[in-house]
Amino acid sequence: MFNVVELTKQMVAINTVSDLSNLELAELIKIWFEKLRFDVELQKQESIHGPMIKTNLIARIGPNHEALMFSGHMDTVPVEDINDWDTDPFTPILCQDKLFGLGSVDMKGSIAAMICAVEPLAKERLKREIIFGLTFDEEIGLVGAKYLVESQAVKPKFTIIGEPTMMKPMRMHKGHIYLEVICRGSGGHASDPEKGINAIEIASEAIRVITQFADELKAYPFPNMDPPYATVNIGTINGGKKSNMIATKCLIGFDIRPIPGMNSKSLIRDIEGRLKDIAVPQGQPPISIKITKIPTEPVLTDPLSEIVLTAEKVTGIRAGGVAYGTDGSVLQNMGTEIIILGPGSINQAHKPNEFVTIDQLELAVRQFREITQQICMKGEVL
Repeated sequence: MFNVVELTKQMVAINTVSDLSNLELAELIKIWFEKLRFDVELQKQESIHGPMIKTNLIARIGPNHEALMFSGHMDTVPVEDINDWDTDPFTPILCQDKLFGLGSVDMKGSIAAMICAVEPLAKERLKREIIFGLTFDEEIGLVGAKYLVESQAVKPKFTIIGEPTMMKPMRMHKGHIYLEVICRGSGGHASDPEKGINAIEIASEAIRVITQFADELKAYPFPNMDPPYATVNIGTINGGKKSNMIATKCLIGFDIRPIPGMNSKSLIRDIEGRLKDIAVPQGQPPISIKITKIPTEPVLTDPLSEIVLTAEKVTGIRAGGVAYGTDGSVLQNMGTEIIILGPGSINQAHKPNEFVTIDQLELAVRQFREITQQICMKGEVL
């Protein structure tokens, strides 16, 4: 039998940061699925980020009927400074019920738990198909998920996305819009500021408009989210060359996290219109805005969906929502009903000394298995 800790350790030991190929890891997982007699397909694609192969992995077993898909991404974020780690990020270390290593919680541990959960069920008579849709490059734009959807290789009725939720079911999450504001002025010597136009001063008015927009979004509450409204965060500002020069350009980077029911295009049009209404000196170009990454949309699954009700019954926890995004933003375009459910805490992701606890991995195995039994073997809600 597979062991969830050993599978997680083997996956963590393979470096799959997003600027590298994930093919070695996919080939390893393929071997595991073939042992369970799954039909396995690797969806290989040349990376848009360099001369390498990236791949999705699709594994399936059971009748071609109302499939339950387990979804997870095989890539990880990069290690910004290895000196911030107490151990080698790619050498899994087990210490005091915690498994340390890059990707342990986000989300190789979850993939391992999913595989271990279905291992004994693969020999049983299934009423619904079990699918695994494991993707590449989630961390840099949900690239693999888009390829999976566009290929039309699978069309599951239900999807469990194994991002870390402490095994609390989530039926919704926010979207993510990345924007940059460009403010332009005209230069000159700082000894006479009136002879130039300071782009930083224009940017200060843009910041006022953005923060006002953020305050207005709080008037649209959405229960079961934390925080329970769409948010705006100004993350970067970059302007000017030296303090004795009038700044000719200033860039403001910010993001919007829309709640379900909001649309990225309409939000972008709204903030763009507000920024263009800012008065700039005659002869200067208006403030402009650009999208720096493809927006991701919010996810919302009906609370009466079979997958939601089953996950709530198995976990004993009412489904809520999370503020971060997942492959679900894209996978929902298949018409699948989604929950986000996985071991470990999102607070341990994207930071040095990432870890997942063993009790969370083991709980995930049990609860993923029970959900699968109810959905794919009994074909009914608990």
